[in-house]
Amino acid sequence: MTNIHLPTYDVPSFDKKMMEGRMSVKDIKPIRGGQVDPSFLAQLDPECIRVQKVYDWTVANTQDQRDIAPPIECVQPIAYAIASGQLVTVTCTAPTPDLTIPIVPTPAPLFCPTDELCCLEIGREDVTLVDGTQAQLVAIVSSIPLHLVVSANGTVICEFDTHVKIFQKDVLCAPQGTNVLCRVTQIICDSVLLNENQIVVNVNICKEIQVEAEVKLEVIARFCRPRAPIPANILPLQCPPVGQFPPQCPEIFPTPSCDCSVTGIASGEFYVPILFDLLGLSIIATSLNINLCPNCQTTGSTIVGSLTVLTLLGISAVIVPLEATVINPPVCNFPTPGVTTVTGFLTLTVDGLVGLSLPFTLVIDKNTNVATLTINILGIPLTLTPLSAAGVTVVDCTL
Repeated sequence: MTNIHLPTYDVPSFDKKMMEGRMSVKDIKPIRGGQVDPSFLAQLDPECIRVQKVYDWTVANTQDQRDIAPPIECVQPIAYAIASGQLVTVTCTAPTPDLTIPIVPTPAPLFCPTDELCCLEIGREDVTLVDGTQAQLVAIVSSIPLHLVVSANGTVICEFDTHVKIFQKDVLCAPQGTNVLCRVTQIICDSVLLNENQIVVNVNICKEIQVEAEVKLEVIARFCRPRAPIPANILPLQCPPVGQFPPQCPEIFPTPSCDCSVTGIASGEFYVPILFDLLGLSIIATSLNINLCPNCQTTGSTIVGSLTVLTLLGISAVIVPLEATVINPPVCNFPTPGVTTVTGFLTLTVDGLVGLSLPFTLVIDKNTNVATLTINILGIPLTLTPLSAAGVTVVDCTL
């Protein structure tokens, strides 16, 4: 259900400027996760909606090994096959999860029937991770129905149904007032016969976990992806809930998204040196090794490189290292298709400026294969262009 209260809203100044046609492209600032076309924003109105907000969303892998006792009617045929020297094997099969069904209902079921594939929360506690992040440690049980078939020399001599229950604790953003939903997405089952009274099964499952609560939001949305699991390195500490709605965990989820992945080398030589009088630099070459959003993940992004500058006498050249210390996710296909913009801070190691963090903007135009690096030094821009972007690859992460 959606509640829309259009008449009661005051249109923000941002929306007024857009609707009156007074907003220019320069008014649209780069943001993490990309931007929509300004012409699309002009068609939007403020809306209040009641939704199930996702506080956390992740996937987890669990493995467990169990001893299964065959039913009484199977014991004698198995014992006879073993005694007569036949090759006795066991085949384990599990149901195939139906991933076309959304991860519902809300609230989660209270128990798992033994003959159905199911997983649910059985408890949670507030914890603090070793880095100080507050989270919840949620105990989840998964019930996995199995079908075992015992064969002797390829002939079925016994088959029966059984099930295993697997327990695991997962680190989640699940404050008081939220519902933890879970479903099993994949099952791999292996089995081996030890004797007529003992079959060992090894079950490996993947499960999807989603934490949600009903809230009222005013948002513009886009598709998101599950985050990676968090190791359970925790410290015991109670953290009470705050806020009208359950508090969000920005350190955990959602993580900044990547619209595209940018990798490769951008470089250039300047036959006419680029002068920067403030530092007395005469720059004759630049090289950047770019690795942004590898595998479309925000973690692991790096930019390293160097400037080649002439000495004061212009007799010899020296290498000045560059290294990005903070990098925002690239803004892709903006303001025009094929153009990628990267912003952040980098360290320029020059005499008198060692370790100084400087804002930078890197614009990569794959339409012309030209890149431009602009470094803001003490309020004065240093623009290095043209750099060849032929060796840079931009991959769309939204496809």
